Amino acid sequence: MDIRRIQGTGGSSYTLTLPKEWVKANGLSKNDSVYVGGGGKGPLSISPIKSKSQEKKKTISVGPDTTGNMLTRLLISAYLMGHTIIEVESAPRIVASHRQEISGFVRKAIGPEIMDERPDRIIIKDIINPTEIDVKNSMRRLKTLISSMHLDAARALHKQEVSLARDIVERDMDVDRINWLISHQYNILRSDPKRAFEMGFGADEGHFNFLTSWVSERIADHAKRIAKNIEPLFKDELFRDEFCESARLAAQIYSDAMDSHLDSNIGLANRTVDGSAELSSQARLMVKGALEGDAKRAYPILKIAESIKRSGEYSAHICEFVLDRLIDRV
Repeated sequence: MDIRRIQGTGGSSYTLTLPKEWVKANGLSKNDSVYVGGGGKGPLSISPIKSKSQEKKKTISVGPDTTGNMLTRLLISAYLMGHTIIEVESAPRIVASHRQEISGFVRKAIGPEIMDERPDRIIIKDIINPTEIDVKNSMRRLKTLISSMHLDAARALHKQEVSLARDIVERDMDVDRINWLISHQYNILRSDPKRAFEMGFGADEGHFNFLTSWVSERIADHAKRIAKNIEPLFKDELFRDEFCESARLAAQIYSDAMDSHLDSNIGLANRTVDGSAELSSQARLMVKGALEGDAKRAYPILKIAESIKRSGEYSAHICEFVLDRLIDRV
């Protein structure tokens, strides 16, 4: 890093010389254009314009030590970090268990498809153009999915519907897929100025979408946990009314938190943080009631109460992200 002096060229513009080494390393010359990102108060970034967006490739070598679900985890990590081509190699051949993990990953992730398959090598390519995906639509989909998971948990308990409770558990995978997609898109655009420019992508907006998506996935995990624990309580009328009220409130608080993010509404974010405290109070009442009964009844209620409380806390985190992002507008 070095210090350069800003020079004036007229009444309305300024110039700044670029390091010669950087210009040469990026194949630039006089009269070439560059992307200038940022603006307003804070740092400014300058990136070369490439005629074609570069593919980001990751090669994963597997062998006898790649056991358990390690390959699946490596594939997910490569996808999340924005790699658009993933090559899996193994000598002398890729074993059946690893092929099954690759097939499972491709089925779950949005975009990746197997483009070439040989005994010792499989090439996976992302066939989706991230500039064609509106991240706000993905965030709205998260909002709808996760709110419905909480509302359907209340319905499953009220109507004693085992199939609905199990469907909520399965829906968690849909949330994971969208969260993975948002992370994948964010990391592609963060390292590709051309695509980011085409989307009108802002670093701050992308960062907060990424954080909000990650927190939303954690809320969905708690909705899944609730669904897994309500079946033993189908006949518990006393708990039923108490839980249904809390589940509906959890859905509303999360929905409001997402609206505050999507609409950049700092007032709604503040009100939702205050409202999330009510969920913690209701969770404490659940715990108190559970501890007054027998242990068999208490166990699932304690699990559910903890997840209700955590859902409210995570929704408050989303609102706090909104406050952080918008603080300079106050």
